[in-house]
Amino acid sequence: MVILVIVPVYQLAALADAVIVNSIEFWTGKNPMTAGLEPEMRTVYRGGERYVQTFIRTASGKEMRIEYYREGRHVNTLVIHHQENSPTVTANLHWSEGHHEVYQVTVTEEDNYLIGHTDATGAQRQWSASSTQVAKVSSQVWTFLASPVAVATGLPAPPTQ
Repeated sequence: MVILVIVPVYQLAALADAVIVNSIEFWTGKNPMTAGLEPEMRTVYRGGERYVQTFIRTASGKEMRIEYYREGRHVNTLVIHHQENSPTVTANLHWSEGHHEVYQVTVTEEDNYLIGHTDATGAQRQWSASSTQVAKVSSQVWTFLASPVAVATGLPAPPTQ
Protein backbone atom coordinates (compact mmCIF):
# COMPACT_ATOMS: atom_id res chain seq x y z
CA MET A 1 0.00 0.00 0.00
CA VAL A 2 2.94 2.33 0.57
CA ILE A 3 3.73 2.19 -3.15
CA LEU A 4 0.30 3.70 -3.91
CA VAL A 5 1.21 6.73 -1.79
CA ILE A 6 4.66 7.15 -3.34
CA VAL A 7 3.41 6.77 -6.92
CA PRO A 8 0.55 9.26 -7.25
CA VAL A 9 -2.01 6.66 -8.42
CA TYR A 10 -5.00 8.29 -6.74
CA GLN A 11 -4.13 11.74 -8.04
CA LEU A 12 -3.59 10.39 -11.58
CA ALA A 13 -6.92 8.55 -11.48
CA ALA A 14 -8.71 11.69 -10.25
CA LEU A 15 -7.03 13.77 -12.97
CA ALA A 16 -7.96 11.25 -15.68
CA ASP A 17 -11.56 11.26 -14.46
CA ALA A 18 -11.76 15.04 -14.29
CA VAL A 19 -10.08 15.78 -17.60
CA ILE A 20 -10.55 12.81 -19.93
CA VAL A 21 -13.77 11.08 -18.86
CA ASN A 22 -15.66 14.30 -18.16
CA SER A 23 -14.53 15.76 -21.50
CA ILE A 24 -15.78 12.69 -23.36
CA GLU A 25 -19.11 12.90 -21.54
CA PHE A 26 -19.40 16.64 -22.24
CA TRP A 27 -18.73 16.35 -26.01
CA THR A 28 -20.59 13.09 -26.71
CA GLY A 29 -23.38 13.36 -24.15
CA LYS A 30 -22.64 9.80 -23.01
CA ASN A 31 -20.78 8.65 -19.92
CA PRO A 32 -18.02 6.25 -21.07
CA MET A 33 -17.97 4.61 -17.62
CA THR A 34 -21.58 3.39 -18.07
CA ALA A 35 -21.26 2.52 -21.76
CA GLY A 36 -23.22 -0.57 -22.64
CA LEU A 37 -25.57 -0.29 -19.67
CA GLU A 38 -27.71 2.51 -21.07
CA PRO A 39 -30.74 1.53 -23.18
CA GLU A 40 -30.30 1.69 -26.96
CA MET A 41 -33.35 2.67 -29.04
CA ARG A 42 -34.05 2.29 -32.74
CA THR A 43 -37.15 2.95 -34.81
CA VAL A 44 -38.04 1.24 -38.11
CA TYR A 45 -40.81 2.45 -40.44
CA ARG A 46 -42.44 0.20 -43.08
CA GLY A 47 -45.40 1.80 -44.79
CA GLY A 48 -47.98 2.52 -42.09
CA GLU A 49 -46.13 0.38 -39.56
CA ARG A 50 -43.64 1.48 -36.93
CA TYR A 51 -41.39 -0.69 -34.76
CA VAL A 52 -39.63 0.78 -31.72
CA GLN A 53 -36.81 -1.41 -30.45
CA THR A 54 -35.20 -0.87 -27.05
CA PHE A 55 -32.19 -2.95 -26.04
CA ILE A 56 -31.20 -3.01 -22.36
CA ARG A 57 -28.17 -4.69 -20.79
CA THR A 58 -28.33 -5.41 -17.08
CA ALA A 59 -25.97 -7.06 -14.64
CA SER A 60 -28.07 -10.25 -14.85
CA GLY A 61 -28.70 -10.43 -18.60
CA LYS A 62 -30.17 -8.73 -21.66
CA GLU A 63 -33.64 -7.55 -22.60
CA MET A 64 -35.05 -6.39 -25.91
CA ARG A 65 -38.43 -4.68 -26.15
CA ILE A 66 -40.12 -4.25 -29.54
CA GLU A 67 -43.25 -2.11 -29.69
CA TYR A 68 -45.33 -2.51 -32.85
CA TYR A 69 -47.66 0.23 -34.15
CA ARG A 70 -49.97 0.09 -37.18
CA GLU A 71 -51.48 3.30 -38.54
CA GLY A 72 -50.39 5.07 -35.33
CA ARG A 73 -52.13 2.57 -33.01
CA HIS A 74 -50.21 0.34 -30.61
CA VAL A 75 -50.75 -3.32 -31.63
CA ASN A 76 -48.42 -5.27 -29.35
CA THR A 77 -45.18 -5.28 -27.38
CA LEU A 78 -42.69 -8.13 -27.48
CA VAL A 79 -40.27 -8.39 -24.54
CA ILE A 80 -37.39 -10.84 -25.00
CA HIS A 81 -35.21 -11.64 -21.98
CA HIS A 82 -32.04 -13.72 -21.69
CA GLN A 83 -30.59 -14.40 -18.26
CA GLU A 84 -26.76 -14.49 -18.23
CA ASN A 85 -25.35 -18.07 -18.54
CA SER A 86 -28.79 -19.57 -19.19
CA PRO A 87 -29.64 -21.78 -22.20
CA THR A 88 -33.17 -20.31 -22.25
CA VAL A 89 -34.58 -17.17 -23.83
CA THR A 90 -38.07 -16.05 -22.79
CA ALA A 91 -40.33 -13.89 -24.96
CA ASN A 92 -43.53 -12.29 -23.67
CA LEU A 93 -45.92 -10.96 -26.30
CA HIS A 94 -48.40 -8.42 -24.85
CA TRP A 95 -51.34 -7.49 -27.13
CA SER A 96 -53.04 -4.11 -26.78
CA GLU A 97 -56.37 -5.92 -26.23
CA GLY A 98 -55.00 -7.12 -22.90
CA HIS A 99 -54.00 -10.76 -23.45
CA HIS A 100 -50.47 -12.08 -23.71
CA GLU A 101 -48.50 -15.10 -24.87
CA VAL A 102 -45.23 -16.56 -23.61
CA TYR A 103 -42.55 -18.33 -25.64
CA GLN A 104 -39.50 -20.07 -24.20
CA VAL A 105 -36.64 -21.29 -26.36
CA THR A 106 -34.01 -23.55 -24.82
CA VAL A 107 -30.86 -24.79 -26.55
CA THR A 108 -30.36 -28.48 -25.75
CA GLU A 109 -27.04 -30.24 -25.31
CA GLU A 110 -27.44 -31.66 -28.84
CA ASP A 111 -27.65 -28.11 -30.27
CA ASN A 112 -31.33 -28.45 -31.05
CA TYR A 113 -33.99 -26.08 -29.81
CA LEU A 114 -36.88 -26.89 -27.49
CA ILE A 115 -39.67 -24.36 -27.90
CA GLY A 116 -42.54 -23.88 -25.47
CA HIS A 117 -45.61 -21.72 -26.00
CA THR A 118 -48.34 -20.63 -23.59
CA ASP A 119 -51.24 -18.87 -25.29
CA ALA A 120 -53.66 -16.30 -23.87
CA THR A 121 -55.96 -19.06 -22.52
CA GLY A 122 -53.11 -20.75 -20.65
CA ALA A 123 -52.91 -23.68 -23.04
CA GLN A 124 -49.36 -24.97 -23.42
CA ARG A 125 -47.59 -26.81 -26.21
CA GLN A 126 -44.00 -27.78 -26.91
CA TRP A 127 -42.04 -28.70 -30.01
CA SER A 128 -38.45 -28.95 -31.11
CA ALA A 129 -36.54 -27.45 -34.03
CA SER A 130 -33.21 -28.31 -35.56
CA SER A 131 -30.36 -25.85 -35.93
CA THR A 132 -31.07 -25.80 -39.69
CA GLN A 133 -34.68 -24.73 -39.16
CA VAL A 134 -33.65 -22.00 -36.72
CA ALA A 135 -30.92 -20.80 -39.12
CA LYS A 136 -33.53 -20.43 -41.90
CA VAL A 137 -35.75 -18.23 -39.73
CA SER A 138 -32.72 -16.28 -38.54
CA SER A 139 -31.72 -15.65 -42.16
CA GLN A 140 -35.18 -14.23 -42.91
CA VAL A 141 -34.90 -11.88 -39.92
CA TRP A 142 -31.44 -10.67 -41.02
CA THR A 143 -32.76 -10.14 -44.57
CA PHE A 144 -35.36 -7.77 -43.15
CA LEU A 145 -32.74 -6.00 -41.03
CA ALA A 146 -30.60 -5.52 -44.15
CA SER A 147 -33.47 -3.84 -46.01
CA PRO A 148 -32.97 -0.15 -46.90
CA VAL A 149 -35.53 0.91 -44.28
CA ALA A 150 -33.76 -0.95 -41.47
CA VAL A 151 -30.26 0.09 -42.58
CA ALA A 152 -31.31 3.76 -42.66
CA THR A 153 -32.27 3.55 -38.99
CA GLY A 154 -28.94 2.10 -37.92
CA LEU A 155 -30.00 -1.48 -37.17
CA PRO A 156 -27.13 -3.98 -37.22
CA ALA A 157 -25.99 -5.46 -40.51
CA PRO A 158 -26.40 -9.20 -41.11
CA PRO A 159 -23.49 -11.36 -39.95
CA THR A 160 -21.12 -12.48 -42.67
CA GLN A 161 -20.91 -16.22 -43.27
